[in-house]
Amino acid sequence: MVNFNFSYDTNVSLEQRIGFEMAAAIWSSFLTDDIDVNLHIGATTGLDNGNAVGGAIPIFHEQTYGVFNEYYNNDVSSAADQQAEGSLQSGNTVDLSVNGELVNGNTKILLTSAQAKALEMDEAITLDNGSTWDRDLLNPNALDGYIVVNTSFDWNYDFARADEASEGTLDFLSMALHEIGHNLGFVSGLDGTIDFETLHSGRNQVSDFTALDLFRHTVDTAELENPDGSVSNVSIGGNAYFSIDGGATNLGDFSTGQNTEGGGDGYQASHWKRLQDAMGIMDPTLAYKERLNLSELDLQAMDVLGYDINYDVLDTGLDMSALLLQAEHAVATDLGLDSSLLTANRGDGNLYTMGYSQWWQIFEKQILEMGYSQWWQVFEMGYSLWWQTLEDKDAMIEKGDR
Repeated sequence: MVNFNFSYDTNVSLEQRIGFEMAAAIWSSFLTDDIDVNLHIGATTGLDNGNAVGGAIPIFHEQTYGVFNEYYNNDVSSAADQQAEGSLQSGNTVDLSVNGELVNGNTKILLTSAQAKALEMDEAITLDNGSTWDRDLLNPNALDGYIVVNTSFDWNYDFARADEASEGTLDFLSMALHEIGHNLGFVSGLDGTIDFETLHSGRNQVSDFTALDLFRHTVDTAELENPDGSVSNVSIGGNAYFSIDGGATNLGDFSTGQNTEGGGDGYQASHWKRLQDAMGIMDPTLAYKERLNLSELDLQAMDVLGYDINYDVLDTGLDMSALLLQAEHAVATDLGLDSSLLTANRGDGNLYTMGYSQWWQIFEKQILEMGYSQWWQVFEMGYSLWWQTLEDKDAMIEKGDR
């Protein structure tokens, strides 16, 4: 299973650390790849002017499309993988549709670092031509991304979901699951990484699209007759949907971009389309009292993005109480405390009450772990931020969104 390793800024609370460990345990129940995913968690106020409940900053691995294809083909294991592989264009370049124009010969694709690990891009590979590709290999121990928590909201920490959520609270576990999902690879280049340029030759080119974008289709692109294979749509707007058979089957609609003047629906394209009932954890919004879960659609996306999935858990269900104990023990052990201490001091609403000596142990460890230089360096480099926004569910119903 995927093993998650977290590091934290000092302003991330004990409850929030347990929430991320709980979210990681849930993802690990479904993802069976033998990899380590390393994430750093920070907290701030007023994220996206107070509109975002959390944000993700994946570290990306740029690869050529041809090499990506080789690794992808080697990773095929499920029926969904086989279908997806058959829908992707073969060769070293990929043709994409941009605002109704077919742009040929694109080569640069972005993968999140965690996703590249799932595709085993930390190891050399033998290419179809018999040569060995051993360049730009990932460091399996490197940091894979960042998550930012907006502390301006009243968070609900009932991770076992034993009681109904209180009025005016947001479900922390839903946010943590969602932001981890972005770092795992549920991102679209339409939200900031993709580059459209015209070369000196006059030919247009698209670079830094993502693997998720390869499964982004519209009715128009599904009907294109292209000798190289099915064409995905990397345009803002339109009725984009997730398809793993070249656009023939719509498995679920995508959000179409924040640029409403350009035809977008106002939400980042790195999400499912916002409906009255969420399609999965990668819904773009989170309403007060709303609790989201991983859906089969979320898992299908992760499946074709490179992960190995245990779908049986959808039928057997998760023991949330057992996962909470696991999360508490993981945090306590990381802080150098007795593994059962947090469980023993769990209060109402999963708030933890401990004596002075235990709190001092935690504070002392946080001081030793401080290291903001790398964190701020990422913001200065300009990585895109994917976030989940606050949504008033009642207002959505009044708007008639479905």
